[in-house]
Amino acid sequence: MQDIKRGVLFASIALTFSGCLFISKHPSKTSTPTSKPAQHANPKPAQKFTKKHQPKQITGDTLLDFHYPINIVQEPINNRFVGILLPHMQVSDNLKPYAGQFQEALLDQIQEIFQKRGYQVLRFSTRDALTAAQKHKTWAVLDLSGWVGVLEDVKMNTSDPAKQNLDVMVDQSSGSVWFNFFEPETGRVIHNFGVEVGNYQAVTHTYSYRATNSGGFYAPRVEDKTQLIKNKDDAIRKILNDIYAKVMRSLVDELTDANINRYRNAIEKIKR
Repeated sequence: MQDIKRGVLFASIALTFSGCLFISKHPSKTSTPTSKPAQHANPKPAQKFTKKHQPKQITGDTLLDFHYPINIVQEPINNRFVGILLPHMQVSDNLKPYAGQFQEALLDQIQEIFQKRGYQVLRFSTRDALTAAQKHKTWAVLDLSGWVGVLEDVKMNTSDPAKQNLDVMVDQSSGSVWFNFFEPETGRVIHNFGVEVGNYQAVTHTYSYRATNSGGFYAPRVEDKTQLIKNKDDAIRKILNDIYAKVMRSLVDELTDANINRYRNAIEKIKR
């Protein structure tokens, strides 16, 4: 009986040992993956457009009018060269969307005035951009600068600004534009002048004519009705149109042969 028990025990041990050998030789194909640290993607957060980043939306119906009729008779070409530098005007924040267009239109029409006066026009970025040969060839150079702004919601009596009952809020321009002409080889000033562009208001004027009976005689009477422009973009563009027209009127009056040729003899001696 003991021999039978001993045989069963040996058989059990043998089976167990052979099973371990089988598993070691034939491992399971379904392996447990090794644990790796989780890799969490860090996507960029969606860009949030705050008021500071959003482009300003322009509203209103008033169009920019940066063109002034130049009624100057074309003069013969005089074989003189005039240079124009890129403007370095400063403007208030509410004019920055229009500053580039304003200055480019101004340069184009200044060039048109000089060409009608018989001059050939060259454009330069700065005065340092002129070579020695260009300085000698160029008769005069225009340097355009200034500061222009629109003050918003100024308290004022639009009918009589001198009155003290300031109960109306109106947008109004401020500043000036400066034109400096110099001889490029010596830097000597030939002619300079400024154009004040303040006191333009964001108002419209409506004129009506009515017949009046004065002393038995009928005569027309002109009535001026002033109305504020409430849309801010319309107000700014209206003021900027007025400023541009004022500057161009002054340019046509100032850029005459008499003013441009003020130091003609002295310049021609330098150019020899």
